[in-house]
Amino acid sequence: LPGRFRKFFSPPSCQVLYSDTPNNTTNCNITTEHCNLLMQAPFTDCHSQVDPAPYITACAETSCKFPTEEGLALSCQFFDAYAKTCGLNPNITLGDWRSPTVCPVPLVSCMEMYCSHNEFCDENNGEPHCLCRALFAAKYTPTNSLGNPAVCMGSSATLTLAGCLLSAKNIDYTTLHLLDESCKGHMDNETHMVTFSFDCSNTCGTEIMSINGSQIIYQNTITMQNGSADIITRQKQVIIDFSCLYTVPDLTSVSF
Repeated sequence: LPGRFRKFFSPPSCQVLYSDTPNNTTNCNITTEHCNLLMQAPFTDCHSQVDPAPYITACAETSCKFPTEEGLALSCQFFDAYAKTCGLNPNITLGDWRSPTVCPVPLVSCMEMYCSHNEFCDENNGEPHCLCRALFAAKYTPTNSLGNPAVCMGSSATLTLAGCLLSAKNIDYTTLHLLDESCKGHMDNETHMVTFSFDCSNTCGTEIMSINGSQIIYQNTITMQNGSADIITRQKQVIIDFSCLYTVPDLTSVSF
């Protein structure tokens, strides 16, 4: 009985090497010539530290097994691997190697994206984004808001927006700012919430208004509009006003 099943056993080792024949639609001369660009600038700046020969050999042998167009695209992975290895040495700066090799910057995939526990990764306009989970977005949807109400405390005010809500509307948070364009939002690396704030040390263009002498409002605006009215842009416009209201007796600790 054991003899009947012996033929199903795996070989005792994995030392058997297999060699694939080149694809008959591949011009190996073209792909090999492309791989040999590792011998030229700007890669030459790294040759004394990292031998390009193994990369060229692997590049040529691998890319030759695919149709020419796919092989050329695949060879870019070997250029990238060599560049990253060179980058481990802080004294080596390769500069732009993608232009001479005609290798595009690879698109980020969801596998490389970090999303918070309130988000999931999906494509939006062909690019991966962290989008809001339905349960998280549900509390903002009824009011069509992009985040939480303003928090007023002493001489400061803070407004927090959800990064995933901004992404859903194709709004890049880095383009947003307060009335003072130097006051931009800060995204928390873990929660992806974007916070805008002002206080007495940095008013960020805050406007102060008095109501009947008994109340004072400190108001600011999150916007992405350019300060010049002469510039016409096709970007989505964002205007989010937020304010803090204080009665006069409460202003003893507030000074702008």
